[in-house]
Amino acid sequence: MHIQYLEIVTPDVDAACGLYAKVHGIAFSGPDPNLGNARTAKLANGGMLGIRAPMHAGERPVVRPYILVEDIEAAVAAAAAAGGDIIVPPMNPAVPSSFATELNQGSGSGDHGSYRAWCVLHGETAMTELSDQCTETSLRSRSMYLAAAMAVVTLVLLGLLHLVSPEFDPSWRMVSEYANGRFGWVLALMFVSWAVSTWALAFALYPLATTWPARLGIGMLVIAGIGEAMAAAFDINHPLHMHAAILGMNGLPIAALLIGISFARAGHWGASRRMMLWMSQLPWISVVVMSIAMALFFTGLSRAGIVITPNSKPLATLPAGVLAIGGWANRFLILSYCIWAIAAAWCLRTRLNRETATEKVSA
Repeated sequence: MHIQYLEIVTPDVDAACGLYAKVHGIAFSGPDPNLGNARTAKLANGGMLGIRAPMHAGERPVVRPYILVEDIEAAVAAAAAAGGDIIVPPMNPAVPSSFATELNQGSGSGDHGSYRAWCVLHGETAMTELSDQCTETSLRSRSMYLAAAMAVVTLVLLGLLHLVSPEFDPSWRMVSEYANGRFGWVLALMFVSWAVSTWALAFALYPLATTWPARLGIGMLVIAGIGEAMAAAFDINHPLHMHAAILGMNGLPIAALLIGISFARAGHWGASRRMMLWMSQLPWISVVVMSIAMALFFTGLSRAGIVITPNSKPLATLPAGVLAIGGWANRFLILSYCIWAIAAAWCLRTRLNRETATEKVSA
């Protein structure tokens, strides 16, 4: 194992450089803007030592070794197989080289800290803004929290609608029909919360989407959020509400599958890989369940002599003999979509909170 670049983050760069120069007899350069203004020194083994100050208020002192390997893909695969989390997949920076970052499953956590990691290099070292790639930004971190929190708010508002609008039988009335009650604004707020959750999750996951299926999944997630926002603006009485349902109901199951499988292959789910693979099936399963329930519902109405058209008014009562499970299936669909979003956000947030027990360096 060969450490090609050893990065030290400390609030007192000059003092640290002076200490290492005196102890090891090495000379440091001036600040290098390509390495976060790190002062560097050549090491006897051909590698390089870089000492820099924190790049933002949340970055803590840390020692971060970058290990030179012959095959970075094989090294990353081995790290993932051993239980490590790949927080930065193999990528090409601004120079002819590539690197990836594995966040070992050590103990300890920090909300805004620099994540202490083993970084793997392939080729010559001259990394550009390494800390930006190896450190979770507070904005992305908050997006994960926002995605999970707003999904919970969505479910809370859905539950509230059952309490304040009991006239809508949940066994067969669709959630969108709450718009015709006294608390249609609660329904609109629910859809807004849902859209914010979906978009926040897309923003948080996007940096990890390095393959075209994953990027397509992020795109479908954005489309699903558009459908949810449209449902807030155009209620069930508006012609565009059906288009909103098509975007929202179909976009998220596709996104969940593409993201779930792609992230599992890339090692992004870490120890939660198996759970997230199963969770990614839940949205499309709920769509199948709702489709079957609605098929049975309309078949029952047809047998009762009732034909539903786009211009038909909502039924006031349900005819005898019609199977009343479509409403529950509709609510199960919303529940499954939100659970997946919560699981995805929480899984990645927990993964990014883990740190290795490498040595801290501070003045």
